[in-house]
Amino acid sequence: TSSNLALIPPIKGKSLQYSKTTVIDMFKRSVTGFKKRLNFSFDELTRPPSFYEFIYNLTSDFEGFEEHRAETGSRYLILPNNWTSSFSELVNNCVGKIIKEVISTSKYLGLQFEDSSFFLIDESKLLFGKSNSLQLGADKTPNCYKNLSMQNCDLEFIKGLIINKKVSSAGDFNTHFEFGIDSKMNIGFYPNNQINIISTVNPIKENEL
Repeated sequence: TSSNLALIPPIKGKSLQYSKTTVIDMFKRSVTGFKKRLNFSFDELTRPPSFYEFIYNLTSDFEGFEEHRAETGSRYLILPNNWTSSFSELVNNCVGKIIKEVISTSKYLGLQFEDSSFFLIDESKLLFGKSNSLQLGADKTPNCYKNLSMQNCDLEFIKGLIINKKVSSAGDFNTHFEFGIDSKMNIGFYPNNQINIISTVNPIKENEL
């Protein structure tokens, strides 16, 4: 029915103007997310307004994104020269790689991969790529949580789950950045020195970490 249609739904009912690049990014996220969702039980998506809300949740964080980028500069920077980059280039550089280490220092939070490249959060900036001169800073213990209920855990617990595993997907939610790990877990990195890891195996409640 018309109440359950969605491709890129209106954001909070506002008449927003997006660049062609952003519209394509929204469309890619919608199609990719929908394809992955079909790997699970999806009967409820046929009942209004479930499908509409599913796509809305995938695209709602784009609201205000371009204005924020204009004010703060590029969110994506590629190492070693911190050149302006993009989400798609970050995905191409990180997805498919094997995780070697979790980085948590006074300056950065992120991952190091087996090919010696990095993914790092520096406040609102996302840095990725290789650099022989990168100064990571002193080690700093992050605040670590597991499952949707945000239970406390420690960094060694998270390392035990993801080191030597492959990055299978990526998502930028502006407030934080998530990687899918082996299509079985999601790990979220937050600029306030916080890491959260959850299982994505259904049923979720029966497969908590």
